[in-house]
Amino acid sequence: MTAALDHIPTAIAADLRTIANAGRVARGLRAILGALLNRREVDRLYTLTDRELADIGLFRADLIVVSRSPLGVDPTRQLTSLVHERFRIEEAARRVG
Repeated sequence: MTAALDHIPTAIAADLRTIANAGRVARGLRAILGALLNRREVDRLYTLTDRELADIGLFRADLIVVSRSPLGVDPTRQLTSLVHERFRIEEAARRVG
């Protein structure tokens, strides 16, 4: 004969899994929302001139590339990565040349 208390650990474990899954869903939704909001910020960059973009290390082509990425991908992270990679390459070229 099993006591009612024997089922409590199983119920608690199921509740904890449900809470963990809800947390994962919330983080995923937050990431998608953040990516969509950052996409709007990238759209604002289109209003800058080529010279202004160059001042922050970007080319207009960079904006086009990140605008074509999937909706769930954060375009600002892609732009940051492009700028850092470009900077790294330019620094290496300066050391060689």
